[in-house]
Amino acid sequence: MTGTALVTGGSSGIGAALALRLADAGWGVVVTGRDRARLDTVAAACGGRAVVADLATAEGVETVRAAADGQVRLLVHGAGLGWAGPVQDT
Repeated sequence: MTGTALVTGGSSGIGAALALRLADAGWGVVVTGRDRARLDTVAAACGGRAVVADLATAEGVETVRAAADGQVRLLVHGAGLGWAGPVQDT
């Protein structure tokens, strides 16, 4: 099965790696994240489309929903937040 895959958190790390892997498997890829430059790099590498959006906001969620345009068959939700430091401080 192929079609369009939407990868949130696609600007780096696991999200970027999955976007590249999906493209290699024949999927069209839409990558989302907050960093335009890194998203553009990943999108260019996988022949996909970059959508800058912050999923922590209603506006960002709507931006991604509109970009999906009913065409997405696979969602890889890799967006997240991270904290670093001593456990008692996080």
